Amino acid sequence: MWGHFPLWLFARKRSSRPSRRWVALEVKLDRDQIRLLDEVSAVPLGFPHEFYQQELVRNIAYGGMRDKIITSR
Repeated sequence: MWGHFPLWLFARKRSSRPSRRWVALEVKLDRDQIRLLDEVSAVPLGFPHEFYQQELVRNIAYGGMRDKIITSR
């Protein structure tokens, strides 16, 4: 099933001490809900990941040969 997974919730009685109670709910999400959840929970990678996405930087780092490199991905 697409988008069918357990969702874990953490519950506690008082805010002053942690609880040992964990609850799992079965949740069904459609593709749009999963896409939205992915969008809002995305973590920006920041430096150096965004820096290396620039074409000029990639060309310098790989000497213009990046397209010729064979990867398993």
